[in-house]
Amino acid sequence: MIVTGITSSAPATHHADGQRLLLNMLSRFRPDVFGNIPAQHHKDILSEITADRNGKPRLRSIPFSVSHSAGLVMCSVFCPQDLPALPCPEPDAVITLSGEAYFALPAKECAEIGADIEQISEARDADRLLALSRRYFSPTEREYVLSGENTAERFFRIWTRKESCIKMTGEGLQALSRTDTFSISAETLIHSVTLLCGGEKYSASVCFGTRR
Repeated sequence: MIVTGITSSAPATHHADGQRLLLNMLSRFRPDVFGNIPAQHHKDILSEITADRNGKPRLRSIPFSVSHSAGLVMCSVFCPQDLPALPCPEPDAVITLSGEAYFALPAKECAEIGADIEQISEARDADRLLALSRRYFSPTEREYVLSGENTAERFFRIWTRKESCIKMTGEGLQALSRTDTFSISAETLIHSVTLLCGGEKYSASVCFGTRR
């Protein structure tokens, strides 16, 4: 399963909060990675995190991804065992957050994960969003953004889907414009939700692939 955790965070502590959330999720859902290491030393595993040339983080062979925006931080981790107690939201579901929350997506195997979260700015200049759409979105993605009343929400849904996809592949921002989230391989899945927290609205997407 792909387990995603989301918690509140201040911009000044995004990095530390992201690492803390990752550590909590590994301790709770992937205790196997610690072996016989005492709980008080679990945090030492964070020193093993490295990054490739495009900045994609690596931790042993554990597929994971961390993202943050404004007042929230999210982390997605692959867990080989089923976790039936966790909710599994429908695609494009609206989730109201109160404190820390977790949800799971079904996946029997996973090679890579990408996660992205963005605060939806309703006040953002519509012309600016459309300009970004023309620059980075495929014709199908642009059509989706323009096909409904809530342009900002649709824009950020596509944006987080694209960001999660390139984080999953590790290609970096240079791949943003050539990534079409409506035309991806059968081995790649993207799941998006809308989050409501503290009067703010966020779009969050998780992309995972079953093959390297």
